Amino acid sequence: MLENEFYDWLLIKYNPNTANARKANCLNVSKYEGDLDQYFEKDACRSLIEKLSYSTDDEKHNRPAKHKIPISGNLKAGSATLKQAVNLYVEFKTGNTTEKPKAEAAVKPETEKPAQTKEVKKEDKKVEPKAAPVPKPEPKPEPKPKTPAKPVENSFSWSIKDGILTIKGNGPMPDYYYDDWSREYVSRDDRPHPWQPMKYSIKKVIIENGITHIGKCAFSRCINLISVEIANSVKTIGTGAFYRCESLNSIQIPNSVQIIQNHAFSRCFALTSIEIPNSVQSIEVSAFISCTALTSAKLPSIQNFDKVFGYCSKLANIEFC
Repeated sequence: MLENEFYDWLLIKYNPNTANARKANCLNVSKYEGDLDQYFEKDACRSLIEKLSYSTDDEKHNRPAKHKIPISGNLKAGSATLKQAVNLYVEFKTGNTTEKPKAEAAVKPETEKPAQTKEVKKEDKKVEPKAAPVPKPEPKPEPKPKTPAKPVENSFSWSIKDGILTIKGNGPMPDYYYDDWSREYVSRDDRPHPWQPMKYSIKKVIIENGITHIGKCAFSRCINLISVEIANSVKTIGTGAFYRCESLNSIQIPNSVQIIQNHAFSRCFALTSIEIPNSVQSIEVSAFISCTALTSAKLPSIQNFDKVFGYCSKLANIEFC
């Protein structure tokens, strides 16, 4: 079982406590039923998942479980938890999900309302006496030129037009986390991911100067994203920032970036080459895992470099600067 890689993958979807629990579930299954990787090679774990199935009818007739794993408490609930954990491991191994694009609600353009006009009553012309001449006002002193306002720290805004998502601001972008209840990505304060409903229409991302951190899971599963422009102010690319951007075929990382976190570009199936500048001091585990079209990579000579290109089957050339 790929214990560490599975845990890193879980961190993209869950908080550390849940990730540890799911990993422990899978280790427990492996202990009593055998290695999950062998089950996966045999039949994608289908026979194991069948063993872990325990129905309401089984519970009603007090049938024993088909598996050997000891469960304290309710047998049906415990088996379901183990089954869910194994399903997650299968998803990790294959990259398959049941997520389907959500139909975007059609937005009707607002029609302009005709301006209301007031009827003007015709009145008889009256001859008014001529007003006395008004004295000219004294000229006002010219205003002093305003000093330009300093940019607000930690500001963040975004806009999308014709499939191009533009990120503006000063400071870091928010990080986003997978919420089990809503099955969506949310921020730390439970605010919804702002462009989540439109992620399937995004084809290009422009991150403008001033942004210092690309948030965790910021563009995760933007499966139609083709290209990204990153400004020279970005210092870190967060965990899972471009996870499963399956159409992303190239990326230019600026020489301001210092850290590329785990799974930042994992499962970018169209990515063919990558060049990482000398400014990068750390590339974390699985940063480019399962980039199956990747053939070449140019990297700086750094110490923190381990298990970055797992399952990159076509990668034949790695060059160090």
